[in-house]
Amino acid sequence: MLRIIGTLGGDSAEAVALNAAGIAIGHSNVADGSQRGFVYDGKTMTSIGALAGSNFSDAVAINASGLVVGSSIGAGSEHAISWTAKEGIVDLNTRLHDAPADLVVVQALAVADDGNIAVRTNHGLALLKLRH
Repeated sequence: MLRIIGTLGGDSAEAVALNAAGIAIGHSNVADGSQRGFVYDGKTMTSIGALAGSNFSDAVAINASGLVVGSSIGAGSEHAISWTAKEGIVDLNTRLHDAPADLVVVQALAVADDGNIAVRTNHGLALLKLRH
């Protein structure tokens, strides 16, 4: 069965990942030409939004529980983000504990089912581990 999922109002969209529950994520142009990450649950395409002051977000990975990760440009620089239906978009830099003062988490690349996130930082690759 083929299902056309459309866009967020722009002229193009691209799905980049799918979890076992059939939730697809990716990015779409919106009517003003900017780009937003999206989550498609089989019925509705939902924008993940963007960080304050931004017109860009991208969803690149999703885990089994629906945690979406990617990036958004806010205040002139790219920041790694997460998104859930409950919390909305979150700048992962606001969730760091005991990180070097000059560290910036730039892009989330992958998310495991346990919630750990592989990221690119201004110092190279890193793994964000959940605190239990």
